[in-house]
Amino acid sequence: MFHLSFRRLFVTTEARLRGLRSSVQPRAGVLNESNIFPSDSRLYASKSEFLLDAHLSAQPQISLPQTPFQKLYEYYISLKRDAVPVPNPPYKVNEDEVFCNSEVHMPAINVIGFDYDFTIANYTKKLEYTVYDLAREQLIQKLKYPSVLQDCVYDDSFPIRGLWFDTRTGFMLKLNYMNIMSFDYVFHGRKRLKKEEILKAYGGSKYISIDYRVKYMRTMADIFSLPEICLIADVIDFFRREEITFDPTSVHDDVTSTIRAIHKSGLLHEAIMTDLPGYLIKENSTKQTFQTFLDQGKKLFLLSNSGFEFINAGMSYIMDDKDWLRYFDVTVASAKKPEWFSCSRPFRRYDTSRNRNSWETVSEFLPGEVYSYGNLEDFMRMKGYTPNSILYVGDHVYSDLQLPYRKGGWRTGALIRELDAEIKVQSNPHHHRLSVKREICEELLRLLHASPDDYNADLEKLILLERKALNVMLSKNFNSNWGSIFRAGPNPTTFAFQLFRYVDIYASNISSFAKYPAHQKFIVRRRQQLSHETRINIPRVDFPTTDEMTEESAQSSGKG
Repeated sequence: MFHLSFRRLFVTTEARLRGLRSSVQPRAGVLNESNIFPSDSRLYASKSEFLLDAHLSAQPQISLPQTPFQKLYEYYISLKRDAVPVPNPPYKVNEDEVFCNSEVHMPAINVIGFDYDFTIANYTKKLEYTVYDLAREQLIQKLKYPSVLQDCVYDDSFPIRGLWFDTRTGFMLKLNYMNIMSFDYVFHGRKRLKKEEILKAYGGSKYISIDYRVKYMRTMADIFSLPEICLIADVIDFFRREEITFDPTSVHDDVTSTIRAIHKSGLLHEAIMTDLPGYLIKENSTKQTFQTFLDQGKKLFLLSNSGFEFINAGMSYIMDDKDWLRYFDVTVASAKKPEWFSCSRPFRRYDTSRNRNSWETVSEFLPGEVYSYGNLEDFMRMKGYTPNSILYVGDHVYSDLQLPYRKGGWRTGALIRELDAEIKVQSNPHHHRLSVKREICEELLRLLHASPDDYNADLEKLILLERKALNVMLSKNFNSNWGSIFRAGPNPTTFAFQLFRYVDIYASNISSFAKYPAHQKFIVRRRQQLSHETRINIPRVDFPTTDEMTEESAQSSGKG
């Protein structure tokens, strides 16, 4: 058994901690436990490290056999001292890979549909800045917000997708898949809140009920939400600092309505169309991707909420082809998703020569024509498609993919722009080392409570402190404010849960889907397991990354 006074141990190590804090000089640009931590978090990690080290040193020699907890505890301390290597290096994950939540057999997919914005069309960061600036101007000029807000500028390092805004408290927060808040990810404006402030606002609970979420909370799940999150935070932060009374619901509704207005008024689309090279990322692989699918015998359709004039300008630029309509069996603009999947609104033929909708009844889709509005039922009836033979690819899990999956029975594919950056962080050896240590802490806590002979309340406090420090470090590797879009601490976020629930396959770029042969069957890499289920360990096989394959190909060519 372990016996040691937590208070006595803490006091004896304080001098060592002060020496560490004064001597830490991290090298710029190096990812390590000191330079990715603010001072308060660095203290957290340092305390837990020295306390755990001192705790082990103070123990008498333990005669064999040791308990599983004692063995793992000693191994963990050795790992912290770099006396033993990390069990396995991080998996090499190809950033161009298509990832799978549910098996998809591509020979069974006869029809592939695409959204436009952030699916076919990838935008530069300039778009987020423009949305923020236009919405801020609308707040000041139309809704008479204080003119001093003119000084606010968009900070693209602050927001991430998948956050929630609470219209009752005015807090921006992150939820895990069980609707539980993480105290590390709650902001009021730009102020990160303390645990005590959060619990006070929510009646002592960190659980958000479904009823509360539906009534008061708004999700921020798409790319357009990034400037919205930042502007809401900046406005609330101004009101908070100036001690101006405000209603959070009103602030949210005003910001949301201004962003909706710049879309509907055409201000945003006009700005983009006047500077296509500044806003659109032109990728030569897009046209080749469509052609590959056509060569495999697939039919393609485009289904987007954007107007045709805007889509036409962007597609002509991206594909460097004004006759791009020929790639698609059906083209639907101004679809009004997600209502499109459940309403009975009729289709309208769009007259491209006059830039207006025609009035005649649409009873069939004609080649080379463009259509507006419509609905899922008429679309399926007129085309005669089989639901499970359709794969629809979009970027917004809620608007693009949830309803076609649930109501239409379509297979779904998501494009997640953040994947590349997330994979790079996960593949970093230092990040992997922190992840392994966090997993060991989880297992130590489980073993500590599984064996009465091992349990020690003081030691549990130390391991909990260690785990918290590791969670903070891992989180900051992704985003200093919010961490990963897929994780809230060790648990999946609501964004990740929706991705898992409604998306069959996902990738970071549209061209990834066409890099596979026609007979491809996408298989789930790691299936979800319940805690009681046996884990099967198989030999590891690391696949080369795209860069490594390119380098190997170049070397082979040079030898030839």
